[in-house]
Amino acid sequence: MGKRTPSLLALLGLVAVAGYQNREKISEFVKGLANADPNSTAGGMIDMAKKAIGSSPTATSITEGLGIFAMKNPWGLAEPCADGGGGTVPVEPGVEALVAQLRTVPGMAVTSEEMTIDGHRAAHVAVTTDAGIECPAGEISALTSKNVTSGWRWGIRPGDEGSLYVVELPDATYLLEYSGEGVTAADERAVMASVEFADTLPPAP
Repeated sequence: MGKRTPSLLALLGLVAVAGYQNREKISEFVKGLANADPNSTAGGMIDMAKKAIGSSPTATSITEGLGIFAMKNPWGLAEPCADGGGGTVPVEPGVEALVAQLRTVPGMAVTSEEMTIDGHRAAHVAVTTDAGIECPAGEISALTSKNVTSGWRWGIRPGDEGSLYVVELPDATYLLEYSGEGVTAADERAVMASVEFADTLPPAP
């Protein structure tokens, strides 16, 4: 599990997981966000999400480690074992380039399987790490957002395993991860099968 900054994107992703069973409540949540204080804390938005979703398992899991991580146009990090990962390493767009970058990370073994997500070329990337590698920060920081000012990184603890999805769009590459206690491979695939990339947001009902 990496260092992930709580964000509106992640919260919307969590709401989307519950969306099929609670789709009539999603508009209520979105309308609440539209009227929310832009300086409000993530905790406040979490409370709004819970109110919108109700007492479903997904609502409960918002604060219990279940979540969706998404990063647009990931870049590599020059010193993955250093605190913060060191400087950035530009990565060309596309599935192959990102998988190749992950394979350069010391202590990390990567396998990939081609697939499609929402009709776009994609890959499931399985990551295993060497438990014996010593990183002062206790984490291998492998990727950061191309927009480095966001502070987002994807990392993994030595000895842990990761399951990532890379999606290649004409104008962007996306890194996705659905993780949490009890999440199975079937759960991951079901969530990824529900992912849609839209040019614009649909109108409110």
